[in-house]
Amino acid sequence: MPGVGELGAHPKGPGLRVHRAIYEDELALDDFALQPLDETATNDFYELTVARHRSNATVVTSNRTPDEWLGLMHDQLLAQSAVDRLTSTCHELIIEGDSYRKRQRPSRHSA
Repeated sequence: MPGVGELGAHPKGPGLRVHRAIYEDELALDDFALQPLDETATNDFYELTVARHRSNATVVTSNRTPDEWLGLMHDQLLAQSAVDRLTSTCHELIIEGDSYRKRQRPSRHSA
């Protein structure tokens, strides 16, 4: 599944991937809001969140808090509405500490 920023830019027409993602039983948005969301991405996120609210499982992973997402979205009203819906029914898991990627990298052996 592409990032939300890519959802509106589909060769068969704007919003086709968003439309398909709305009806998936489970949807994962990985590394959400690492970069600012343009107008299309913000609209896509809003449409996804509103359509899936209380009906389908949506997992969002991010290095930012939902409050930080708001400042990265093009339209603050759509952003607030989408984030409110998403966070009103969510289970939040906060993982602190070193990145698991650092722990999994191969160790260097001296020759």
